[in-house]
This record gives sequence, structure tokens and C-alpha cells, in this order.
Amino acid sequence: MTRLTLAAALAATLLGGPAAAHTALAGSTPASGSILAASPKEIVLTFKEPTRVASVSVEAGGQPERRLTVATKGAARSVVIAEPRLAPGRNAVRWRAVSADGHAVSGEILIVIRPATR
Repeated sequence: MTRLTLAAALAATLLGGPAAAHTALAGSTPASGSILAASPKEIVLTFKEPTRVASVSVEAGGQPERRLTVATKGAARSVVIAEPRLAPGRNAVRWRAVSADGHAVSGEILIVIRPATR
């Protein structure tokens, strides 16, 4: 192995290893982009590693952002938001969290609730 190849391999290991990674959302239930007939009974956010969620809120139809209650306490891979009471229309569910490495991360999922038909 040449010195240059060895140096590149060492740099990739040090810079790209697990210690440098921040958590990310692995998925949600319901999935982002879902179109539902009614508000779900709960929303589950699943992360790639244990994460401490600081806040979850929802913004719908130009209304002020509303804070949601997180049922899961402490660091966990899955976080439950019980009874989110999503409004008809487009709902942006935003989360903020602290990953295991101490970095703040955030994101959002979009869920559409169909208006009631008469």
C-alpha cells in the first residue's frame, strides 16, 4: 500500500466513522406523504439510533404552530406522539432532537387529512 492510499484510508475511517454520524429519521407511521381519511390515533417517529426528542409540533393550513405531546421519555429509537389531532388538509409535523453524539437535528414529515365529505 502506498503512503497516499494509506493516508486516504485512514482519513476516511476517522472522518466517516460512526462517531461522526448524526442521527436521522429512519421512517414514520404514518409515513410522510400519507393521505388519510382521519387524524391517526398516534404518530411514531423511528430514528436510526437512540435519540432524545426535544419537541414536536404541527402546522396546518396557515394556523399557528401547535406543540404536540411526546409520550416517549428519554432517549429511544422510536418516539410516540399520542392523539396528534391533525386538522383536515396539509399537516407539517416538525421535530427537534438531540442525537447520541450531542448534535441537534431536526426535520419534518407531511401528512394530509382529507376533508370530510357530505
